[in-house]
Amino acid sequence: MCAAAMMVNAQDISSLSTAARLAYDELATQGYRPYVDEDGDVSFKAQGYYFYVQNSSDDTYLRIIMPEIEIVDTEDIFETYCALSACNEICRDKKLV
Repeated sequence: MCAAAMMVNAQDISSLSTAARLAYDELATQGYRPYVDEDGDVSFKAQGYYFYVQNSSDDTYLRIIMPEIEIVDTEDIFETYCALSACNEICRDKKLV
């Protein structure tokens, strides 16, 4: 069963960009358990948090995402929308945040 799971994961790795594949290999070397998720990104858990290395066609950088690090706690729906929208825009438009 374990070998079959590794074979499926190995097939998924071949579809990764060069940068994402290098990240996957380095994470595995460091003792993490990276896997390719349903979106095609490299996912791993470290110190209780989940991280994602975005699989991108641009091999000049890696985008590492750590979702849900800050909770927007406000009862004003417009304020919540503005805060989340600003975060999304920054992450989308900048290579390093």
